Amino acid sequence: MVASIISGIMVRQLLMYGGVYHIWHYGQTVVDVWWRTSIISGIMFFTGWWMVIDAAAIYPEQKDFNHAFHTPGAISTIAFFIINSVSNGQIRGDSYTTGCIGQTGARVWLFLGFLLAFGSLIAASWILFGFYVVHFVEPDWPGIAVFLQNALIFFSALVFKFGRTEDLWG
Repeated sequence: MVASIISGIMVRQLLMYGGVYHIWHYGQTVVDVWWRTSIISGIMFFTGWWMVIDAAAIYPEQKDFNHAFHTPGAISTIAFFIINSVSNGQIRGDSYTTGCIGQTGARVWLFLGFLLAFGSLIAASWILFGFYVVHFVEPDWPGIAVFLQNALIFFSALVFKFGRTEDLWG
């Protein structure tokens, strides 16, 4: 009850102010909307995991939903954290410190994250089409849920990485 009231107040505040808030930065108003991308990314990440948890709850049997099909989702989640663990300034070489691995190491780390993310998306596609669509397996919701989970986590990582600005981090 209290959570629904608080969320209603938050939604009303977002609609009232147009979803934009102002930060005073050296005497000038800077419109900062980075939190929109954080919310969108979080909703996509949550929805992806919600779908696969739903499929696992509805079809708990091994014959309907092989438990090994959770692996791409776990790898995609790890890739999400790897991709977003380095700042854009470290990739460009603009940061104040180079960190423990430097600019080249940060680029290799980001590349590793994208490899894991693309690999898990390809694995989820293979699970959907190779096990559910080609063999006309019923129910097909677990395959769709695994694919949507990995697609949403992948796009969530992209939105969170490239949708935010790091200019005001100081």
